[in-house]
Formats: sequence, C-alpha cells, structure tokens
Amino acid sequence: MVFPDIATVLSVTLLFLTLSLWGLALMDVSRTRFSKPWALPGVLLAVMVTPLLGPALYFLAKKSCVKNGQLQSSVK
Repeated sequence: MVFPDIATVLSVTLLFLTLSLWGLALMDVSRTRFSKPWALPGVLLAVMVTPLLGPALYFLAKKSCVKNGQLQSSVK
C-alpha cells in the first residue's frame, strides 16, 4: 500500500482549511448588518479577493467590535 507524502497531506489540509474559512467568512459577512451602506460590498470584496488574508482580518476585526453578544456596527 502506498501512502502519500507529508507535503501532499499538508497541502490538501491547508487548502481545505482555507476554503472552509473563506466560505464561513462569506456566509458571516452576508448575514451581518452594517451601519454604513458601503461596508458590505467593501468587506465582501476584501474577503473574495484575498481568500486567506481577507477572512482572517475580517474575523479579527469583527471580534473586536462585538460587545454583549451583538455587533456595535449592526443596525437596530
């Protein structure tokens, strides 16, 4: 039985994690209500253009905006 080398396994794992994070970020951005009308297209563009860095920065910035379980930038 032939096993794949470690580089192949790591590459496939990294690709799966990147695509998962990208998909989760796109779903989360589409559900978030932003107070500024230009924020949604801007964030979507940033997440879609940079599949690895965009979602990571989005989740880091979103986490700093959360207060008492609600986004500060959400429309009430």
